[in-house]
Formats: sequence, C-alpha cells, structure tokens
Amino acid sequence: MERNKTTSYKIQFLLYIKSWIILVLILICVNSTFSQIYDDFSDGDFRTAPEWKGDLSDFIINDKYQLQLDAAQAGNSKIYLKYQQRDSMQWIFYFKMDFSPSNSNKLKVYFAIDNINPDIASGYFLEIGENGSNDNLKFYKLDHGNEMLLAEGEDAEFANQPAESFIKIQKSIDNIWSVSTKNNTNSYFKNDFEVFSGETLTDSSFFMLSCQYTNTRKNKFFFDDIAIDVFKKDTFPPKIIKSQILSKNKIKIIFDEPVKKETAINGNNYHLKSNNDKPSSIYYHDTIPNEVILKFSKDFESGIYYILIVSGIKDIHGNEMKSINKTTFYLIDTPQKGDIVINEILFNPRKGSNDFLELINVSNKIINLKGLIISNKDKENKDEILNDNIILKKGKYICITKDTSKLINDYFIPDTAILVQNPLPSFDDDNGNVSLIYFNSASGLYTTIDSFDYSEDMHSVFLTNNEGVSLERKNPFIATQDSFNWTSAATITGGATPGYKNSSFFDTNDNIKDNFELVNNVFSPDQDGVDDFLTLEYSLEKDNVLANIYIFDSKGRFITKLLNNESLSYKGIVTWDGFVDGKKMPVGIYILYIDTIDLNGNSIKYKKAFILAKNLN
Repeated sequence: MERNKTTSYKIQFLLYIKSWIILVLILICVNSTFSQIYDDFSDGDFRTAPEWKGDLSDFIINDKYQLQLDAAQAGNSKIYLKYQQRDSMQWIFYFKMDFSPSNSNKLKVYFAIDNINPDIASGYFLEIGENGSNDNLKFYKLDHGNEMLLAEGEDAEFANQPAESFIKIQKSIDNIWSVSTKNNTNSYFKNDFEVFSGETLTDSSFFMLSCQYTNTRKNKFFFDDIAIDVFKKDTFPPKIIKSQILSKNKIKIIFDEPVKKETAINGNNYHLKSNNDKPSSIYYHDTIPNEVILKFSKDFESGIYYILIVSGIKDIHGNEMKSINKTTFYLIDTPQKGDIVINEILFNPRKGSNDFLELINVSNKIINLKGLIISNKDKENKDEILNDNIILKKGKYICITKDTSKLINDYFIPDTAILVQNPLPSFDDDNGNVSLIYFNSASGLYTTIDSFDYSEDMHSVFLTNNEGVSLERKNPFIATQDSFNWTSAATITGGATPGYKNSSFFDTNDNIKDNFELVNNVFSPDQDGVDDFLTLEYSLEKDNVLANIYIFDSKGRFITKLLNNESLSYKGIVTWDGFVDGKKMPVGIYILYIDTIDLNGNSIKYKKAFILAKNLN
C-alpha cells in the first residue's frame, strides 16, 4: 500500500510539471504570434510585406524611398495596415509636411483603432494642423467615433515650413501613454507629454495615415521608417553620438538620450587620453539634457587628434555606461600662407571634359577650405569660391572640378581620392595663373595662400599633344613658382593623377651632402613615369646664391647649360629632360658641373657624374 501511495505522488508531481510546461509553451506561442512591423519603403513597394491598403493610387514611393502623397486633386487620402495589439506597445514613424499646416492641410495618424472608419472607430490618434500659429501635436481618444482631447504638445512646434519630425508613442502595461519627438531642434526623442488612459485595446488594430489637403498640397506629405513593436523597457546605457569643438578649450558632447545631471557634471567621468587631463568645469542645461559642455584649463593644439574617454554616465532610467566610451575631436583651422599648395592642374582638357585643380595640405593643421577663393589673376572677375565645408587633413589631397563624373570617366581615380564638384575660373590652354586666396573676416584682410604661373612650355618634350595631360608638381615642399618643380603627368597613369600622389613625385633628402645631391644617378627619358628626368636637389645655408650649371659628356665636351647666373632659393631642385634643342642626347656617362657664388663673393664648385640610360623593357 505504501508503494502504491508513493507511485501516486510521483504521478501527480509529473502531471503538475507537465501542466506547467504546457502553460509556458502556450505563453511562448501566444507571444510569438506578434511579429514586429517595420517599413522603410526601401524595396520600392508598399503593397506587400507589409500589406498597405486604402487609397493606394494616391501614394507613391519617391526617389528617396519615402512614402509620398501624390494625389490627382484636393481631397482626403488614407492608407492603412493591420496588426495585432499587445498590453504594451510602441509606434515610431517619420513624417514631413512640406508646408505650414492648417485646418485645410493637416495630418491625422490613427496608430491604434479598431475600425478603418474613424466615424465609428474606437482607439487613439495624433493630429497636426489647425488654423492660427499654434500647430502643436494633439493626442486624441476615440470612443465609437467621438473625439476626446487627452493631451497637447508644445505650442507652435509644427508651425513652420516644413513641419517635420520623428514621433515615438509608447504605451506601458499600466496604461501610461507617452509621446516623444525627435527633429532638427533635438537629436534625441524628447518627451512631449504623458497621459493615463485605461481603455482596453482590441487585439486586432489598424495603423492609418490620413492626409487632408488642398490642391497645392496634394503631393507635399511624406512618410518613412514606420515601426510597430512591443514596448520594452529601456535597458541600454547612453552613447556618445557627436563631439563638437566650441572654442580652443571647450567641447560639446552630445548623447543619444537625456542623461542624469549628477553623473553628467562629475568631472571624474571624463579625461583626455593624451595627457589624462580632466575638465576644469562642466556646463549642463536642464532644457538640453543630452548635452554637456566641457571646459579644459589648457587650449587644444592644432593638428592633434584628441581622444576623450567617457564613463560612469547614467541615463534618466539609471542605465550606466559600464564600458568605456571614446570620442575623437580635433581643432579645425583656416588656411594661412603656405598651408595649402597647388599640386596639379589640368588647363587643357580633352574635348567635352573639364579643367581640374588639385591641392594638398602641407601643414600640420586640419584645415577647413570653406571660403577659399580660387582665382585667375590674369583675368578679371573670374574668381570662384568653395562654399561647402571641406576638411583637409595633413598630407591629404583634394581635387576640384566642375563635373566629377566626367573626371571619373576620364582618369583612374582610387576610392580614397577626395573629389569636390565646384566651378573653377577659366584657364587658358597656353599659359595663365591660378591663385588661392583666403579672406579673414575677423581682420578684413585677403591672404594669398599659394599662386602658380603655368605654361604649356612646362610640359615634357616627349608629348606631341598635351591635351588631357596635367602638369604635376614634383615636390610640394619646393617653391611653387620653380619651373623645375613641374612636369607632365606620366602617360602610363593616363595623363593625370587627380586626388592622389603625383606620378612625378619625389621625396626630399634632409641630409644633402656638400649642398647639392643627385636624386638619381641614372635616368631614362622615355616618359614611362620612372626616372624620366635627371633631378639635382640642393639645400643651401642662405638665399640669393648665384649658380651656373653645365652638362658635359664623358670626354669633357660641352652639351648644354641648365642655369646661367640664376639666383637659387634656400631649397629646391634643378632637372634635365635629356634633350638639347629638341634632340634627345645619346645614352652614356655625363658630368654635371655646378659653379656657385654667394653675396660675399665666396665661390664653390661641384662635379656630379650621372648616366643617361635607355629602358630595355
């Protein structure tokens, strides 16, 4: 009997466990029947997945992949979809009304109603649009078609043109409704209002967009990023979405959500990685709870990439940054003389193509080129201005042309190249000038950043036609107006290198012996882009040294004279293309003879042997 009783208890226990397992499985199955709805219209379709219904012929997907009203005439158009309700819900959507709303041109978003006919439906909706300048966000309850205003947002929030925002509606399990907006004035979802409404929603609901419009507004409604999901409590800590330098010692940090003041103003939560410096003061405004302004005792230095380490910040729900967050920032300068130099120019493009101008940042600064004036000093009223914010970092190139698509079609351009579409002044095909000028609004002064007088004579003698071939700078640190510092782009590159390292580039030698040194003792003038020129680099102790440079063959016979009593700058190059009077010299050994004299009458002479070779390939 005792054994049968024990067996009976075991059976009851197993049945109890089994019933719990079945109940859990039922709950899981019920929960899994709700599937999130999200539509960003990126598939170009709104008739399937999800399936929208209503006045479909009055809507289109535009070229920005947004749902757009496109009605034939004035009226009221509705589009809707069906979904399943849960005890806690969240709705998010983007809208834009490209006009100032009114009572005749307004939007109603029925996000939870039990019937597509608002005259008999129960549920909730938002409305934007009324006469006057109020134009705030209104939250209504529907009871069998009867409207009841529950809450309103900030006055005149949508009074201007365009009326545009992301809207987030959340319903908690205890029937607290909250409505938040995110737009150009705030980078996070700012809570507009909260309200309690305990009406039970039906399991099956509709989300409906209703546009009322006059004839001039029949295509001015836009929608995107519509998401319907179960509302989940926020468990994510705040993140940094942007850092912005305000002055030489102040930086603004913007978080993706409001943060708690006591953690935001704690200086121990911030430090600069470079010097472990902490802010000397912190500014936090209750009206902008997702931003802080940090002030440091030391000024930021130009050209340095600062890394700010942030930790310990909590959002308003108490979620704390457990891991370290980083943001990088740097000081942005305006150009000064010599910071930006002209590095390449195409002034004789192929038929149907355009000129281009390439610049390089040779400074240690990070420079904004906005406002830079590109001028042709040989022609009046031919200036063009760079109107966009263009950040150019140290050692980086930028290529400017009227039509970047034509440039890409004409030449090889790597993905890393920075191309800017902007008008250029007119450049003549034979000779001319290009100058970079910057206007300092604080001082009221114009500064010439760099200037280059170009000529078609600077092109290689190998070229029978220089159309579509650019002039390249050999070294950006040697004087711009030094004619030896320019040559034709190699034909192997297609005749130009817009936006990247020049085919004729050579690096300077900081340890030049006896003031003059040959960069290449062997050169082969065949326009293959490799050692096409003999290059003599010089570095002198002072300016205004006069020089004569001669070339002799191995038997001491005079061949040509490269310089004739010409003044040399402190640093530069002299090149020879291997030609004399249009005739290419034969291969062999040659002697470079250099005779210099300074202002004090001191004369120094140098001899350098080199080889003019032929490329056997």
